[in-house]
Formats: sequence, structure tokens, C-alpha cells
Amino acid sequence: MMGKAGSKAGFLKDALGALGPSAGVRFGEPMASHTALGIGGPAEVFAVPESEDVLVRVMRAAMECGAPVVALGGGTNLLVRDGGVPGLVVHVGALKSLEATGGEGAEVRVRAGAGVRLQQLLAYCRREGLSGIEALAGIPGMLGGAVAGNAGSYGTEIKDVVQMIRLVGFDGTVRELGVEDAGFVYRGSSLSGAGVVTEVTLCLRSDDPADVAKRMDGFLRRKQSAQPVGERSAGCVFKNPEGKSAGELIDSAGCKSMEEKGIVVSRLHANFFINRGRGSAGSFMILMDAVAGKVKEVHGIRLDPEIRVIGK
Repeated sequence: MMGKAGSKAGFLKDALGALGPSAGVRFGEPMASHTALGIGGPAEVFAVPESEDVLVRVMRAAMECGAPVVALGGGTNLLVRDGGVPGLVVHVGALKSLEATGGEGAEVRVRAGAGVRLQQLLAYCRREGLSGIEALAGIPGMLGGAVAGNAGSYGTEIKDVVQMIRLVGFDGTVRELGVEDAGFVYRGSSLSGAGVVTEVTLCLRSDDPADVAKRMDGFLRRKQSAQPVGERSAGCVFKNPEGKSAGELIDSAGCKSMEEKGIVVSRLHANFFINRGRGSAGSFMILMDAVAGKVKEVHGIRLDPEIRVIGK
């Protein structure tokens, strides 16, 4: 198996090398440098295409070489295993377009690249007086990942304002999907299995900038008081079971401050695991299993991961 993976990487290296610097290709790139947790082994091949057109060629090259592809945004809500990621990791960070494109009445459509940081988008909405995503204030990461993972907070999900999604399929075909085609579910969608999101059109509402700012600031204060915003974490580790809070279940099961070799359950919000600087993916997963097992033992409830785990 290792021989086959290495061979694919060699073919992919040659194919992507022909695209020149526009593909932003690197080899053995440490994923710890690209994740909020600061954890993860190397990506066999890592690319940062400068445009959608270049991404199309990158995806076609990967398909021809039979190399698996993983899309990467801000690296939040993501755990990369210590053995790294075989095949190709595509980072969308260069796709940063952001503009209003019209609308009717109070409706305003905003088109944004997948590499736009969610908080950059919120700052734009604050300045322009655009309402609809104020509750997402304080959520890190990039728009593409937020849409693929259906990011949400305080009763708002990003799918609520998504109108159209543009992506490049694994075969290099560009597609445009309506919200009904994205397979949105609680903290997820079918987009990761379809390709790499490149652009999203959002349907927002025109509002007074001061009112938008006031609501954003209120949500941000709530988040900062209840979550370890400044710590090295990947956000919520487990999904909330129907009608319950995963954090409260973990807390009441006596799991706060449980630790496994540098990974610790946050005392501020028990559904956040903090990397104290020396943790590994292996330690993180051991702690996940221990916490889930304790919750199952105490409450009889099985917790499902919200965090995305990739690599070997």
C-alpha cells in the first residue's frame, strides 16, 4: 500500500509541477501548521491554487493519477492524524473574492470566495449593514469549510442564508448547486463528498449598520464568556444530541479537566478540548473515547463526533 501511495504522489508531483507556481504545490507540508489545534502529520502533496481555473487543472491531475483529495480551509473543527494525509490536500485560502451582487427590496446577495475568513465576512456585513449571520460572530475558519460543515451558533446555521454554492468536482468539473442540492444536515452537508467549494452566494438583508454591529457584539460577548475562544482548540468536539447539550452532559459526567498527554477538557466549556502545546492526534482521540465512554456510562447517551478526523 505504501508503495502505491508513493507512486501516486510521484505521478502527482510531476503532473502538478507542469502547472507552475500558480498551483502553489508543496510536498510533505506539516498539517500542524494549518490546523487550529496545531496537530497533524504531513500532507503528502499540498496545493494552494491561485484561482478556480487552476484548481480545475489540479483536480484533473489528481484524478488522472488516482490520488485522493481532501479540501482544507481554516483547519478549524479538524483533527489530522499523526501519520499525515496521503494524496493531495487542496487549500482554498487564495480564493478570497468578496462583493455584493444585487438583490430585490431589502434582500442583498453577497458572493464570496471559499477562502474568505468567516470573521472577515462578518466584518463586511457589519460595515455594510447586512443582517442574517450575526450569531456566527466569533466562529473561526473560512467560508468554504463553514458551508461544508454547516457552521452554526445560537440557533442560526449558515445554510439559512446560502443561495448558491459553486464547487469543482473531483473530476475537475465546475458545478453550481442550490441550497436544496447541498444535503445540509445538522453540522454537515454532502459537499465534502462532491468536491471542493470555491464560491458561495449568500442571501442577506439590508439593515442599519449600528443594529447589525450591536447584535454581533452581543453574540460575541456571549461566546467569549462561555467558550475558550483564545485557546488552541478545534471547536466543539461532539454534536449536541437531540434536545441536549453535549457540553453539559460531559460536565455532569465529571469529565471537566480530564487530560491525556497534553490534551485537556476545557473547564470553561467541556465540549472543547484544548491542546496545551504538546498534544498529539492520538492523545486527542484517546481523550475523545474516554469522555464519550464516561457520558455513555453516566447518562446512557452516545455522543457523535462533530470534529472531522482525516489522515492515517
